[in-house]
Amino acid sequence: MTTMTTARQAIAALLRKEPAPFLPNEDSPWSDTLQQWVTQGLPTDADGKAVDPVRHFGYDQAGSGGWFRWYAKLGPGEVLEETDEWSVTRNGNGAAFKHWKHRSGTPEHVDFYMTSRAIWEREYRPLLPGTARARVGDMHEIRRRREAYQAEGRWVFSGTLCIWEMLRASLGDENMFAAMLEDPAWIHDFNRVYTDLIKDCYRLEFAEAGLPDGIWIYEDLGYRGRLFCRPSLLAELYFPYYRELVEFFHGYGLPVVLHSCGYQEPMIPLAI
Repeated sequence: MTTMTTARQAIAALLRKEPAPFLPNEDSPWSDTLQQWVTQGLPTDADGKAVDPVRHFGYDQAGSGGWFRWYAKLGPGEVLEETDEWSVTRNGNGAAFKHWKHRSGTPEHVDFYMTSRAIWEREYRPLLPGTARARVGDMHEIRRRREAYQAEGRWVFSGTLCIWEMLRASLGDENMFAAMLEDPAWIHDFNRVYTDLIKDCYRLEFAEAGLPDGIWIYEDLGYRGRLFCRPSLLAELYFPYYRELVEFFHGYGLPVVLHSCGYQEPMIPLAI
């Protein structure tokens, strides 16, 4: 079968480890790629931007929802330095990153303010519990996109960064790795607060925008040739919260995909 009405069924079957009638098609071109394709003939919308690649290329999977505003301090961030090409901005969790203005790319890590549990507890932690409403997107628009994609037969997911990426974007790699060894209680507390926040945000989304077909969790847990830390640390500090989140989503009947870049082999038994 090749009709679009079977794409949703095919992906759902594959995630249940069942046979599917065809291999679904999906990709996620970066914004820079789409801009380049426009110069090579990709159609544009009324605003001159690239058309929706999901519909143009016939992808069988589409995203709608998630990507909550997770920084403790909401707002645009504090610009520390700026040129025509790049800017250094301190985000709402105290981390300063240098971003290109006119192209995509991994930001340069410049400075991290949240270097101790005392700073976390005093300046950031109190701003998070009970604030899900301020952090979710436009529920009407999420529902509109979700229902439209599902009506077209596409498998629709909602995605979110998770606790590892949130932690390293707050503390920075060096502070994070040191804290994992020297103050694991801080890591547990951070992960506890953000796990609760993710669940609160999704409760709102599901109630007001309807259910997607599944969830993508985005983490990058490895270098090119090894994990960022030994599996026992992942098992102690992170996977209890992943398990809790997966059980939460399973309670809504939703399958969960854990995305992770880098070398993953020692982590896979934990994920399973």
